[in-house]
Amino acid sequence: MATGFSIWGSEQKQKVWAKDVLVEGRLKSSIKQFIGTGTNVIIQEKSDLQKKKGDRIYFDLFLQMDTSPVTGNNELSGNEEKIISYTDDVLIDRTRKAFVKYGRLEDIYSEKDLLAIGKSLLSDWYATLLDEYAIRWLEGDTSLTWPESVPALASSRIYFGGDATGSALPGTGSDDIGANDWLGTYEISRLKYLATQADPKFRPLVYKGNEMYIMFIHPRQAFTLKQDSTWQQAQREAMPRGMDNPMFTGALGYWDQVVLFEDEHLLTGASDTEARAILCGAQAGLIANGGGPYATYEKTDHENRHSVGLDVIWGIKRAIFNSVDYAVLAIDTYATAPAGQAHS
Repeated sequence: MATGFSIWGSEQKQKVWAKDVLVEGRLKSSIKQFIGTGTNVIIQEKSDLQKKKGDRIYFDLFLQMDTSPVTGNNELSGNEEKIISYTDDVLIDRTRKAFVKYGRLEDIYSEKDLLAIGKSLLSDWYATLLDEYAIRWLEGDTSLTWPESVPALASSRIYFGGDATGSALPGTGSDDIGANDWLGTYEISRLKYLATQADPKFRPLVYKGNEMYIMFIHPRQAFTLKQDSTWQQAQREAMPRGMDNPMFTGALGYWDQVVLFEDEHLLTGASDTEARAILCGAQAGLIANGGGPYATYEKTDHENRHSVGLDVIWGIKRAIFNSVDYAVLAIDTYATAPAGQAHS
């Protein structure tokens, strides 16, 4: 069995190739624009490359300050506001992926071609994995168990379309969502209002003085929303001027300080008549990088089997403050697949 950096020519080139796979994967990812190292992002990222599988990386979650200032000549000393923060942590684990090609390498393609193919395939895989795991953690998909079991959203963070009081999705009560309980502009504004009143209060993203929240909705919810005349008029009038923020790239639209995006990974009911949408504020999610990426290569079966792989140590989770979701609200609504109708 041949391993190590023989196919790359040097250990340094092997490391660069592995890093390039992740860089290209991030570029292909749809969630990338919401990830950053600061606190004015939906998903905060932190790296500690000395960590190993099973370790945890710690994040500080900060609450908003009271807006009341000390005025005039009143004493500031003794009236300072204490910074309130809470520490959350992310477990890190390994994710590995490899592809294999059989046959004598020189008869099929060169080693250079093999690495080019591998970079494309593995970056596609990483982008898809990142997008899927981010949404499934944020929405409380309890069927996901990596890097640890995803907890359901707190019941105080889940709402329902129309006058419904429950849904078939995780963490809710009785299921009574009906055809009139669909996602419209009223529900978007309702969730935005609830985020401003939540405890802890959500911190909006801020760009050029504009405050905004991000909402992810299922494609079936998006189809119904697009039929809403109020939504249609709002999109014709366009987003606020000066909104050249990359945050809007790929957005479905904008309503009442909320930028909406479609995502197929959102939860749906078993009967395909319900779906979950989530509204997120700053630091709703956390990503921790603990090691790698590492590139691997094996040549086995008498040099007939060639395999190139990627090994990354990282973790992801939804931020939780004192046992309550820090910056995610969900709304479960009626959502069915579009039905065909003859043109008149």
